[in-house]
Amino acid sequence: IAGLSAWVVAGVILSVNLLLTGGFHEDGLADTADGLGGGYTVDKVLTILKDSRVGAFGAMALFCALILRVSLWVELSEHIFIALVLSQCLSRVVPIWLMVALPYVTRTEAAKSRLVTRAGWSQVVWATTLGAFAVALAFHFGEISPEQCGRLGGVMAVIYGVCYWRFK
Repeated sequence: IAGLSAWVVAGVILSVNLLLTGGFHEDGLADTADGLGGGYTVDKVLTILKDSRVGAFGAMALFCALILRVSLWVELSEHIFIALVLSQCLSRVVPIWLMVALPYVTRTEAAKSRLVTRAGWSQVVWATTLGAFAVALAFHFGEISPEQCGRLGGVMAVIYGVCYWRFK
């Protein structure tokens, strides 16, 4: 947005993003952080996940995620469009792989999100293909280098591994 600082633009982008999604992903992050941070047994984690209140772990995770997101957008201000496209495409790949690799912990009939629990290999292929296509376009137009493409893949693999280990 012409004439505004990168910080203001990043704040506007964040606000619009939160308004459009209703904070859906942030709510999930806070629930996950509270559950995994405060629960030491499966039953305790599931009890915390069902609690609508935000706890200390959730608040800390939200603060860190939002300030990091805004800071990264400011840092990438010259490349904000490609950063937004890639982050939106690639951030969907790892969770779908995890949904297929790990069992759903709540009985399907009791789960509010039971329709989402049915991710399969077609969703994995679709998400991975869209993510790879976005990276290929960014590479084709000179927005990212081959090394950066490799780093993106490496970071995604590490995130998958850590999440798989922790969620298991």
